This record gives sequence, structure tokens and C-alpha cells, in this order.
Amino acid sequence: MAIFSTNIVGVALIVGKHSGHIAETIKCQEIGREAGFQIADAGAAAVVFADPSGALAEECSKYLKDTVPAKEGQEYQTTSYTIDDKSKESIQAVVTAVIEAYGRLDYVVNTIGISQDPNGGVQNEGMINCCDVEAAAMSRQTDSQYWGKPAKRNIGRGVIVNVTPPNPGALFHDYKLVGMDVTTRTALREGVRCNLVSVDWFENKWCNQDLSSNEQNSIEENLPFKRPADLVEVGGTIAFLVSPAASYLNANCLVLDGGPQKTRNGGPLQ
Repeated sequence: MAIFSTNIVGVALIVGKHSGHIAETIKCQEIGREAGFQIADAGAAAVVFADPSGALAEECSKYLKDTVPAKEGQEYQTTSYTIDDKSKESIQAVVTAVIEAYGRLDYVVNTIGISQDPNGGVQNEGMINCCDVEAAAMSRQTDSQYWGKPAKRNIGRGVIVNVTPPNPGALFHDYKLVGMDVTTRTALREGVRCNLVSVDWFENKWCNQDLSSNEQNSIEENLPFKRPADLVEVGGTIAFLVSPAASYLNANCLVLDGGPQKTRNGGPLQ
């Protein structure tokens, strides 16, 4: 039986990451692509991909065209854009193009904008720029309504889901901290929901390279599922957060770590 309030009917923009570290770029691309797949499969009218390379966004859009058929009675669409850089001007150009093409922007997934700086610290300027532009555009839109039980309800003018870089190792808490900083600030805008998905380890072809032997043993010994997260689980969490089922979740962080983070710092919770 379907959970009807997870039906998604609007326009989604997936903003992807491109960096000099090809493994990190592809991990973020995989998450964005899977989120777009599940948002489209839940009934979205359009899913648009954008990233600094352009080619990766185009590849994700083609993947959806080849994989997700249009729902009966819907005109499912997908396309791609290139973001020249992480400046507000570049992001604004893409957001404006999406709204001109589809009439509004209902959902955004940002896998861009958090990274480690050359000095070993963590910066979130790119995510701040994305959220500022996206939330400003959403706040100018009319409220959406969802017809549920017992009556229709207001579900806001738009939803933003920020995603921290996956498989972060020791940077997990730092990424989460700076991610929540911009997420909480964005969630203060009237009519716009914003939440964070903080991803620990997920299974991809670089997973074993990312994990030290000690960390692999820790997963086996301490986590309830004895494995990293599956990509479908990450995409499904993002799709849930943009759906009407999560319409009262705001300024929250969903941690995808398969179990208590205390296992990283001193064994499982008692």
C-alpha cells in the first residue's frame, strides 16, 4: 500500500557538486541522481539537474529519461544546466531559467557547497549562496496545498534539502555542523522548509577505499545492519523530506549512519 502523502507533484532542481577530487564528485553525483530518480518516480512534473561540469548534470538527466517513464496523465520532463561557479550570480541564472521554463521551483536538493579547505578546515560558502538564492525565489511563490485527511493543508512555498559530503571520515561532525548552520538560517524564511541529510558511509565503488581497515571492522562489529548505507536508502530519505509527508519537518538534520554515532568514539550505546 502506498503512503499517499509521499506523492510529489512539483518541479525539482538537483544541484550537484564538482571538485578536483573525482571520487568525491561522483559520490555526490550518485546521491543527487538517485534523489532525482526517486522524486521523479514519486510523481514530480520535472526534475532538473545542474552542476559546475554540465556534463555530469546532462548524464543524470539522460539517465532519468532512459529509466523513469512518465506517469500516466503527467508530462514528466527533465533537463540539465551548467553552473559556472558557486557564486550567487551563477546560481541565480539557473534558478531563473528553471522558473521561466516550468513556472515555479518546488524542491531543491543541494549536494554542493560544503568542502574541506586547503588548511584542513571546512567551509560552506557555496551552500550558503545556493540556499540564499533558492529560498529567495521560493519565498516569492504562492503557497502549495496538499489534499489529505481530513482536509487540505498548506505545505509552504518550497522545500530545500541540503546534503553533506558522504563517506567523510573524521570530518563527519564538522560537515554536519556547518551544514546545520546554513540549514537553520534558511529555515527561518517564511514559507520555505529546509532540512539537512548528513550522510556517513554509503556503499559505492569507492567505499572500501574510503574505509580504513579499522573503520570496516567497526561497521561489522558495532552497527546494527553490519554494512554501509545503500544508495537507495539515501535517495529515499531525501525524497521523503521534500514530500508532503514531511511538511512539518523544518530545520532538522536526519543523520544516516545506521546506528548511534557514539560507536565512532567509544563503542555502542548501552
